This record gives sequence, structure tokens and C-alpha cells, in this order.
Amino acid sequence: EYAQYGIRVNAIAPGFHHGTRIGERPGKPHQPPPPAVELPLSVVRTPLQRTAEPGELKALLLYLAADSSSFMTGQVLIHDGGLSIW
Repeated sequence: EYAQYGIRVNAIAPGFHHGTRIGERPGKPHQPPPPAVELPLSVVRTPLQRTAEPGELKALLLYLAADSSSFMTGQVLIHDGGLSIW
């Protein structure tokens, strides 16, 4: 209903990302585990077997803000390494 005014509405559904506050509990900042520590279940269950880096999410945000996404509206972009299809 907002397209007639040139307003596009899209969303990003992020998974786990290093260096962001996504998934952070209040008072307990997110710390990625050292390599020797067993991987969290969220990573093990992710088909790509890792969390994302902030730059990967940043690139998606920039795409949505750029003219190259001008014909996109009403979409939810899932950025979770395949976790949601597991």
C-alpha cells in the first residue's frame, strides 16, 4: 500500500554474527569462542558451520540502501547461513 508513494519495505532476518549485538544478553557481551572450544549448537546446526562476520551483514544492508535494489519490496532476506532451513 506504500509503493504508490515510492516507499519500499524490506527486512533482514539475521542469524548469528560476530562483532554485532545480535543475540547478546543484557550485561553479557557476545564473545566468539576460541578455536579449541566446542562449537555452539547454533553453529553446528548451521549448514555453513560458522557465524557471519559484520561485513557480510553490512554488504546486505548497503544493497538494500542502494539503487540496485530499487525494484525490490515486500521481502524478508534471511541471512543465517542456512540455519532456518535445517
